[in-house]
Amino acid sequence: MPSRIGLALLTVLLDLGGPAVSGGEGYQVIVNAAAPVGEVERAEVARFFLRQSLKWSDGQAVHPVDQSARSPVRTAFSRGILRQPLPAVENYWRLQIAGGRAVPPPVKTSDAEVLAFVSSNPGAVGYVSGDLNLTAAVKLLRVTE
Repeated sequence: MPSRIGLALLTVLLDLGGPAVSGGEGYQVIVNAAAPVGEVERAEVARFFLRQSLKWSDGQAVHPVDQSARSPVRTAFSRGILRQPLPAVENYWRLQIAGGRAVPPPVKTSDAEVLAFVSSNPGAVGYVSGDLNLTAAVKLLRVTE
């Protein structure tokens, strides 16, 4: 029987070729309306959420915000952007915290809370349900390969 780590690695490898589409996969990546960017590569968005990259291209601090681990939108985002199943992401954060290397992004429990966080924090980036109507305080971030 394959180990959990082996299954997680296999899942990641199988996911590497898939497209990352904001909105089409059950989520939309959003930024504060004042953000100087409108398009970012998927790998860079992943680095923001894994706290491997801490600044936007203009030098402004990036402030990622996650949804609850029980949220279907987080599952979709983890697969589409991070290219990892949610349990692998949770394990990554356990190791980062235990090693004192990084703190995970804050977690919000709903699309409304993510919208509020992103709209009130310059440099913020988050994700919401793909069918959610966005407010003028945020804008859709186009994610490219």
